[in-house]
Amino acid sequence: MNHNNIYQIFIFGKISPNQFKPSLRKLVQINATIFIVFMLFSCENNETYYRPNLPEKLCCIGIIDVDDTSKFSFSLRDIRDIRNSTRYITFEKSFQSEYPNEKTDSLRDFSFKISNGSENVFNFTTDSSIRNLLKLEIPANLTFYSGMTYLLTARERDLPEISALVTVPEPPIGLVLKSFKKEVVQVNPSSCTGRNIASTVVFDISFNNNFESKHYYMIIVEGEGRNASLIPYSGPLDFSILEINSPGFFAEMQGLNTYHWICKNGTLYGPISQTLGYFIDGSKITSDVCNIKLSVLYNDGYSPVEKLTSAKIKLMSIPVELYNFEKILHVYDRNLGDPFTEPIYLNGNIKGGNGVFAICRSGELIIKFSPWY
Repeated sequence: MNHNNIYQIFIFGKISPNQFKPSLRKLVQINATIFIVFMLFSCENNETYYRPNLPEKLCCIGIIDVDDTSKFSFSLRDIRDIRNSTRYITFEKSFQSEYPNEKTDSLRDFSFKISNGSENVFNFTTDSSIRNLLKLEIPANLTFYSGMTYLLTARERDLPEISALVTVPEPPIGLVLKSFKKEVVQVNPSSCTGRNIASTVVFDISFNNNFESKHYYMIIVEGEGRNASLIPYSGPLDFSILEINSPGFFAEMQGLNTYHWICKNGTLYGPISQTLGYFIDGSKITSDVCNIKLSVLYNDGYSPVEKLTSAKIKLMSIPVELYNFEKILHVYDRNLGDPFTEPIYLNGNIKGGNGVFAICRSGELIIKFSPWY
């Protein structure tokens, strides 16, 4: 409210009649606005709003890389719930944040299977009650074929059955390492580390793509190295995209974890977070070749690696269902904290439940550094 206008209204000797009418009109408008706001607030009661109780559902996250050969070695201390490959599948019940005790609800008489239309290729059944199924690794000798569609079904005694269909994509082709180089870079010093320099390795890579076909990709970087105490580490590493001839986005790769520290109020916390992957829609690559420059940052006080012995760049062909699921996660993270954004609906391909089930193919580049970087 403009208090100068109100002051002028009541000092009649200082304004002319022609000035008074618009000022009065403005005052009436302001008062009307205040009245409407007052009426709206007076209609509210003191009860806190809670969302309605939603039915419990089965949740599934299964991202299976047919060609995965990773076996990470997390030998550093304080490791919790580390999953060391992209062949895990998880199941648990949904719960509402208003009722955190629901986290302890168990899966009873739980079973699931994966079939290819003519036969079951994998079965799991348990007669005992379990809290959840978080670390079930699909056997390495289980084969999935490109172009074939697979059906996942799962059931629990008290919940509706869930199902998901997914078609396995073709593996990526033409993945090439054109060059790499180590650089020392300036970083903003923090109260946790005090460091102002770090190491990076910049990789220049490319792969072939038919942009007229529907192909979707994800990139993650893994590495092996040592920390200052020469304790070994192997696993996913943080990276950034420097140049690329296609739009893309980073999102959390569900089911895979990265070891690194974060700084809060002068104290190091962590050290585990979900791995970030970079996602690309092949139809938006501007030619038949996707060119990428990416950078891995380490030796900065937050990475578990101070000396890098090798790196592995993994390019995954992923089904459209996983791409769309991760794109929604990206939008959610980008808009987090903005009260004016539209609601985000996390739609996967799990019918009757929540989550995503995807079978992927991959190729990889392995680069060994001698001497250590």
